[in-house]
Amino acid sequence: MGYSGFEVETPPPIADAHLRSLYQYWRELADAAGGLPPIQAFDPLHLPKVLRHIWIVEVEGATQRFRVRLAGENINAIYGRNIGGQYFRDVYDPSDLDTIVARYGRCLTEPAIFRATGSVYAAAGRLTAGERFALPMLGRSGVTDTLLGATIYGGKVERHPEVLITGDVPEFFPVHAANHKPPVVAGP
Repeated sequence: MGYSGFEVETPPPIADAHLRSLYQYWRELADAAGGLPPIQAFDPLHLPKVLRHIWIVEVEGATQRFRVRLAGENINAIYGRNIGGQYFRDVYDPSDLDTIVARYGRCLTEPAIFRATGSVYAAAGRLTAGERFALPMLGRSGVTDTLLGATIYGGKVERHPEVLITGDVPEFFPVHAANHKPPVVAGP
């Protein structure tokens, strides 16, 4: 508390070039903002090669629940439908909801950068490895209630009898920002 400025304690190791470009762009926005960047500053035209992998989630003020605001074409393709506008409860397996909400809630309340590698997609007996990355942003209300993220999926989706999202390896990288205002996050 009482921190002035902006700092990422330890920059995350990022394997994928698309995710590295997203991180670099987020850092540029943060430097310009002198803290966490507002989502309104995000211009998708700066990252045309990453757009199909991007997703934006937010904590909706009225319900305090996570909602997918936008999902790129690769994200929607893996789910077999457009998941934009959907609450997490309508997208993810019920057994994974608490884990996902806890992870993304931590990103927003600390704040922290989230990175996961391994089984980044798991549903209906299908599994693919890859890398996922989430960056805290200020939402339209000025609260840190929005995540800008991207997921890079592996080459093919494999079939497994029982698959849970907890097969990935999560990492958190603390961020210090003078303009951080944590949101209230409800359960799934």
